[in-house]
Amino acid sequence: MIQIPDNKITQKYKEFYNHPIIQSLALNPRWTFSTNKKIPIDIRSLQLKRKLEWAEFRDERSLATLPECLKLIPEPANHAYFLDAYQDNLIIVDVEPGCPSDITDTIMNMPWLYLETSMSGKGYHFVFEFPYQILSKYPHAAEKSVLKHPDNYFEILIQHYITFTRNIIPRKPGN
Repeated sequence: MIQIPDNKITQKYKEFYNHPIIQSLALNPRWTFSTNKKIPIDIRSLQLKRKLEWAEFRDERSLATLPECLKLIPEPANHAYFLDAYQDNLIIVDVEPGCPSDITDTIMNMPWLYLETSMSGKGYHFVFEFPYQILSKYPHAAEKSVLKHPDNYFEILIQHYITFTRNIIPRKPGN
């Protein structure tokens, strides 16, 4: 279990910090925070220069582990993580607020591992196991960092930043 500071924010989001998916990603040096416009912040620049810059690199040159981020800013507004599905064995399905309810319900009934509301509070972030068998059938899709629904109802993030709001939605019984 990762060590997190004990404060008002970490207590409020205790379920997030203790979630098995977050615990499995916590020590990967691909964490940061994002602005309210979802721009990832360069943690190293913030640490060393005390300067707010966007994260130029998607590794430890600009990013840090989750405990390091919390040491720098113990009560953050959010967390951003650079997901690499090939390393993390996970994908994110980012469902937009305008997604029709039948599509959202279909995704909701799939075997997701983690679910939270988006920054707007009207969309969703689903975490799923990486579907290697599906992408192996579609090599063109495997080359993409994001797969977008034609009507922008959702995106499947493969190698991309995700801003975690920490507003977890628990799995309903029977799902």
